[in-house]
Amino acid sequence: MRKIILTALVIAIAAAGSGPLADSGNTVGRRGQSIQVDGFLLEWKRADARPWSGGAGWEWDAIITPKGIAGYFKPASAPACSAWAFDISPAVEIMVTDCESLTTEWQIADAGTERITVVGTSVCGDTLPALVLTVVPPEAAASSWASAVPYAVLIMVFAAVLTAVIVVMRRRGR
Repeated sequence: MRKIILTALVIAIAAAGSGPLADSGNTVGRRGQSIQVDGFLLEWKRADARPWSGGAGWEWDAIITPKGIAGYFKPASAPACSAWAFDISPAVEIMVTDCESLTTEWQIADAGTERITVVGTSVCGDTLPALVLTVVPPEAAASSWASAVPYAVLIMVFAAVLTAVIVVMRRRGR
């Protein structure tokens, strides 16, 4: 019985570690609302910000909206240099640049873009390591059955089935 429980626990841990919640990479796949005319996007949440690769002290977030891919870059803390420029490929439209917080919001009108490369440089000569974002195509996410069911629900169903199997095995043993 202990072997069954241990095996089930290992499988549950492996499933939890390989699912969408475990994605800590530079993938843009979350969907969001349209950007307002002034460029302000209510979708930005501090909890969704991800660190710039290479420990650069900057954060970013990006979502796929009906009007394209939108994102922002912001320093996690006040950088030494206060003037930064971003070279983004493919070409983007800079929606808002807040000079006080050094936040830059951008948008790519083509939601079919698969890869975005960003390099940041300051007037002081500092550079950020290249950030490569991989965009999950809207068609791929829409066709996936897993995207229709929240990952937490799948884990709960798996746990319920596992519990039922353990209960049945215990009753057969008596």
